[in-house]
Amino acid sequence: MNTFTESAHPRAGDGKFEAKAVDEAPGGTEALDVSLARDEQAAVDTGRARLSAMAASASDGRADERQVAVHTITTATLIRYPDAARIETGECDQLGCYRQHIQAVHGADGAMLSDADELMDLSDELVVAEAALGDGIPGTVEQGVVWRQDRDGSLTASFDVAAVRQAGLPAHPAVDRAAATIDGYRARFDDLDVGEDTAARDMLTDLHHWARARGIDLEAAFRAAGQVADEETTTGTAG
Repeated sequence: MNTFTESAHPRAGDGKFEAKAVDEAPGGTEALDVSLARDEQAAVDTGRARLSAMAASASDGRADERQVAVHTITTATLIRYPDAARIETGECDQLGCYRQHIQAVHGADGAMLSDADELMDLSDELVVAEAALGDGIPGTVEQGVVWRQDRDGSLTASFDVAAVRQAGLPAHPAVDRAAATIDGYRARFDDLDVGEDTAARDMLTDLHHWARARGIDLEAAFRAAGQVADEETTTGTAG
């Protein structure tokens, strides 16, 4: 007896799994680039996911993590304040917390667009990115960010928005390849408004069907791939 009901299937409906060009998907190719994101939460979530992936990989340095964190904070801030030209952060004043909280946003003319109180909700969303900035080195400049030590010894930073955007994101070949694959699949066969976990599930479901049709032991392939990924993480050779 066939009990399959398409409308009840977790992957059915809303035009999913109908081949379509990327530019026909909601948002088109722009929706695949965090620097062009129009949604503040999407920028925050993308940055958080990338930082989590980098933290699990021995091949990424702390400077790269700071660069991703700076790019995430800059992108989210620009979505809220399109005229932002400089972003100021300062070390948390709570004992044991080294996050770089957003303190102020300035326009090109130096005028303040927002202060710490108005930025509190955005800062709370950016907790992972702010935490990744806790080990900046005073007196250095990297990827558009000037690091300083305040009079009380606390760490502060000033982001040149234009320079940060020009620097872009550091290369992470393994993660970037996977992200491009999932994003491409989501744009062509799924919907861009579904989460990454759903898009990954849908793609892996199709991979299961493909493997069964060709007599490939997908479970064994997954185990082998996990071992290779663990080795690459341990040796710092992921790329």
